[in-house]
Amino acid sequence: MAIWGILFDDGAGRSQFDATNLVWDDTDKRVGIGTNTPSRTLDVDGDVKISGNLEVKSATTYVKELQLFNSGNYISFHGAPNGCILFDTTLEQLVLGLGSGIGRQLCIVETDYRISDFDHATPTDPALFIHSAENPGTDNTQYIGFSHDKSDANITVGKGVLKIDTDVELAFGKVYKANARQVVGARQAHIADPSGGTPVDTEARAAICSVLSALETHGLLASS
Repeated sequence: MAIWGILFDDGAGRSQFDATNLVWDDTDKRVGIGTNTPSRTLDVDGDVKISGNLEVKSATTYVKELQLFNSGNYISFHGAPNGCILFDTTLEQLVLGLGSGIGRQLCIVETDYRISDFDHATPTDPALFIHSAENPGTDNTQYIGFSHDKSDANITVGKGVLKIDTDVELAFGKVYKANARQVVGARQAHIADPSGGTPVDTEARAAICSVLSALETHGLLASS
């Protein structure tokens, strides 16, 4: 291995070299900064600050404000730790932080439309949108959205209906609402079939029994 120190100007018009901290490996064609044993084409032992963009294979991959923190176990975007991807080694959980301002949206799309406007109302709380549109510029209604506004959990859909291919269990004491009006509430106590009394209206009693049975079948009334 042929390791050479790289010449540099010391600021006083003199050429200097440091064969320990700034070297060229002429055998493997590598540059070492902070190390005299570079193991990659560019091997830096120390902190690196990039004022412009970092490009990988001619594709701009990380903007200039990306920061990698080893001790904090997170990748930060636009200032730590608000916009960040965090892996908490204590809780063993991966967290995506979207910052503290408005417009915090995580969009999962079918194809590469990183700079597209998906035309959602600006949320005040973090929101997740999953898009199936191949071109949101042409059709941005193909999505499902999830958010929580500190009071309620919200699911929104664009085109089509929300299909649930499984049973849905209603928590005790909760109600179903449509257009803010209650349509189904918690299960009520059992109501016995009519009996006794005179005169007896056989047809009416049969109809009432059928209604009560249907309500029990649908879980709106407790069974006997």
